[in-house]
Amino acid sequence: MEPLIVHADLDTFFVSVQRLLDPSLVGRPVIVGGDPHGRGVVAACSYETRAFGVRAGMTARDAYRLCPQAVFVRGRGEYYGYYSRLVKNLLEDFTPEVTPMSIDEFVLDFSGMGRLHPAPSALAERIREKVYLHTGLPLSLGLATNGLVAKVASGEAKPDGYRVVPPGGEAAFLAPLPLAKMPGIGPVTERLLTERGLTTLGSVARVPLVMLRALLGKHGEALRMKCRGEQVITARETRTVKTIGHESTFKDTADPAKLRAILAGLTAEAGFRLRAGGYTARRVILKLRYSDFETHTHQQRVDALFSDSDIFRVGCELLESAFRRRVSVRLVGIRLAALVRDLHQLPLFEWRRRIRQQELYAAVDSVRDRFGLESLTTLTAHSARLARDAEREPVRLPAEASA
Repeated sequence: MEPLIVHADLDTFFVSVQRLLDPSLVGRPVIVGGDPHGRGVVAACSYETRAFGVRAGMTARDAYRLCPQAVFVRGRGEYYGYYSRLVKNLLEDFTPEVTPMSIDEFVLDFSGMGRLHPAPSALAERIREKVYLHTGLPLSLGLATNGLVAKVASGEAKPDGYRVVPPGGEAAFLAPLPLAKMPGIGPVTERLLTERGLTTLGSVARVPLVMLRALLGKHGEALRMKCRGEQVITARETRTVKTIGHESTFKDTADPAKLRAILAGLTAEAGFRLRAGGYTARRVILKLRYSDFETHTHQQRVDALFSDSDIFRVGCELLESAFRRRVSVRLVGIRLAALVRDLHQLPLFEWRRRIRQQELYAAVDSVRDRFGLESLTTLTAHSARLARDAEREPVRLPAEASA
């Protein structure tokens, strides 16, 4: 029986969530990112803005220059996390083999489930319909015998569609596509291939292996397999998580209370992800970026932390020792490293407190997973939300500027 892998990609995810929060944005050019008259970069943009050349990663100023009629909005990380978890739960109704690849991408493994889902097209329709009815979010799907081809197929299905690549048709599907469609082909590799007349995936697939090895070294063989659709990636292949962290850029401030409040919110997000993965952290890293763009990191070894309160305590200690410059701060980040998948190796003399913490956070995270990160929160984290919300009012251009 042929394997069946589905790559699910939420279309313009950040923009789609913003439109759920504010329906007046539907059909309008939307940019999620910084102040168009200040600093910041584009985190996401709608299809309407892409026609003007706007892309994620460019500066907000450049995006405004290309598309001055766009509506700029601040990101709402807590809502993005909530909807991502909601979609994952819906996908798990179809198969338990669901692997999040990012906040808006999932790989589903239906291998061995041919009797339950004999028609891939009908399966794709059911998945898209259920996700849209429960969330209002558009979803593009790619269905193939391996994860790599499925990912390329979901990209070809955008926006809001699906593409089925039948078994044995992988090479034919990939052959006419340009090099940039293949994950892993960056600008340097694309330039090397293009200079030699190789402009499509099919042309690379037909090149003798000895020539690709001479051109790209050991990566040549792997690339040739990709372009032939032979690289098998399944949802059961796990990725090693090395660190978990979050960071936030905001209006420059030197107020320690506000910095601690922002740190509390980041700690809640990182702690939730830490426990969801079954990890404890043995190193806490604080990142500070000042208004002059000088960036410092400070870290401390710890003893298997997993609770928000303990992580926040260490973060505040690092903040107190690190924030010595008389310069305002524009970014704070918290990162948890040296992760260990064992919540039961508890420090001596603290096992009772840690066990109570485990029970408490198991209940807290259950509520958060169902209703969102901020449905249940500490007073300190609530203060963080208030501090962040003060920075998150949508940036709307005056009527005369958008005319």
